[in-house]
Amino acid sequence: MSLASHRWILVCLKIFRGLILAFCAGLIPVSTFAGQNADFAWEAQGEGVVVVQYRGAGGAVVIPDYLDGLPVTQIGAGAFSNSVTVTHLTLPNSVVRLGNGAFSGCTSLTGIHLGTGLVELGTEVFYRCLNLTDIELPATVSSIPDRAFNGCIRLRQFAVPDSVTRIGTNAFAGCSRLEEMTFGAGLTVIDAYAFYGCGSLSLLDFPHGLASIGEQAFRGCSGLLAVSLPHSVTNLGSRAFTDCRWLAAVAIGNGLQSLGENVFNGCVSLTDLWVSEDNLYFADEDGVLFNRDHSELRQFPPGRGGVFVVPGSVTRIAPYAFCGCALLQDVTLSAGIKKISEYAFYGCTALTNVVVANTLESLGDYAFAYCSQLICLYFKGSPPHLLGANVFFGSTQTVVFHQPGSAGWEDAFGGQPVDIW
Repeated sequence: MSLASHRWILVCLKIFRGLILAFCAGLIPVSTFAGQNADFAWEAQGEGVVVVQYRGAGGAVVIPDYLDGLPVTQIGAGAFSNSVTVTHLTLPNSVVRLGNGAFSGCTSLTGIHLGTGLVELGTEVFYRCLNLTDIELPATVSSIPDRAFNGCIRLRQFAVPDSVTRIGTNAFAGCSRLEEMTFGAGLTVIDAYAFYGCGSLSLLDFPHGLASIGEQAFRGCSGLLAVSLPHSVTNLGSRAFTDCRWLAAVAIGNGLQSLGENVFNGCVSLTDLWVSEDNLYFADEDGVLFNRDHSELRQFPPGRGGVFVVPGSVTRIAPYAFCGCALLQDVTLSAGIKKISEYAFYGCTALTNVVVANTLESLGDYAFAYCSQLICLYFKGSPPHLLGANVFFGSTQTVVFHQPGSAGWEDAFGGQPVDIW
């Protein structure tokens, strides 16, 4: 044997030894499929089988009860993801879990029959199943996870079983044709953005155990006409019903404790906000929302216009309280007012005159921004403290007036010209 051949054999032995060590250390990926056929690849897990990949021709697919003599208990993460030829699926009763994104992007899938043993859904499990119309969850599922049905644009009706306690973030967001949503009795939490952009929803019948509605949960549900929050609801997140343009009336139960900012911004048809007389945190006066003792005005209905006089009990206008009230023309803030918060009158495009009592102490940033028709802002007292440099941003016509003899005024206030009233 030549010296070159000997060296070559030594090199090969070293490479082989390295491969053996890497394999033992788990550094070389090895297929863990317990088996595979023309349609499925699967792995053994515990006493069952997880389907990890679909490789069939599509159409109506029936997942068998057993593979290699073991029950099929799970559909793995992404197992059918982007299988654009699958039109219908039938799962055995032995399946207890659907993994993350298990059927995401199955754009031809129109219906699925879920077995009675199903307990858990993974996130994005039916994400962007664009043609899905027929699905019913069994009464064993406890939660609808984040983005589970996000973008299922042809889903028209859905029934949440009584076993479900939570609907996750973006769970049904973008289901633009969803018309009928039935909530089960066990539901307690609707997370943020859950029904964002479900513009065909016209009626919400919330269960009496519901406790929390997350931020922007129903934003852009433009088909809603009225909403009644049961007494069990304690939390309503920021912008929860923003841009529900046909929403005309809202009834708030006696349990609400926490109300986010700008909840009803863009609800241009909203004229009445009613609060249960037994609520310890909020109250209404002629359909306008206040805190319990009427010291803070929380929300003026965006669909109302004309003239409004803020009651003398009010010391503070909350952030966004009048935001987007495009029909409001004239406002008087009575004696007792101390603070107008940020964005309070933002985007009141028809507002022309505002009269402020001499008790005002501070004016929040963007408080009168984009009030494009605001011509006269009258102050009865000394200039309040400005809490930002953009109080009148975009309100180019505004002139600030004060009474003769009022101390502290200069030629400009917040960038706007000042004159004597």
